[in-house]
Amino acid sequence: MLNRLQMKGGKKEMRKILLLIVMVTMFSVGVLYTSNSVEALTVVGGNTSINGSVEEQISLEILPNLLDFGQITPGIAKAGNNITFNATGSNENITIITSVDNSTIFKYIEFKNDSGSWNFIGGFEFDMDCMLDSSPPVCGYDFVNFETRITAPVGTLPGPRSGVITYTITGNSPA
Repeated sequence: MLNRLQMKGGKKEMRKILLLIVMVTMFSVGVLYTSNSVEALTVVGGNTSINGSVEEQISLEILPNLLDFGQITPGIAKAGNNITFNATGSNENITIITSVDNSTIFKYIEFKNDSGSWNFIGGFEFDMDCMLDSSPPVCGYDFVNFETRITAPVGTLPGPRSGVITYTITGNSPA
């Protein structure tokens, strides 16, 4: 039908047909929209229960990865890098137990925390407790920092040395 109108040069007729199609489309969309909005007004709300359980999580960053004392002179204390513990992202009270390989000169490593006294030769234990500081409750932690030093005994044989600090980490839920 459209081809016949085009062939006769009936541009006015084509415009009328297109206008009719557009008007019918607008009317049907308007009816559908009205129909949907009426249905939405008649929907009755209710309650939905929500259940879930948050898993225990300990996320602990210990830096540096390498504690390098460089050249150590027997009988003289040598400072090393600080060891920093960051528990951001955890949700537990954390206990950290450190131990140093006792078969090497590194068993003489000393650690100093904020108390200011050197101690903890061979290892130490400390806690990082969750501090609830927001709503909903989210754990926050202070960074823990330890200075390190080593004093190799006089008479220690020369040469490179290596050892390992082992961390045993446990957690329990904040009260």
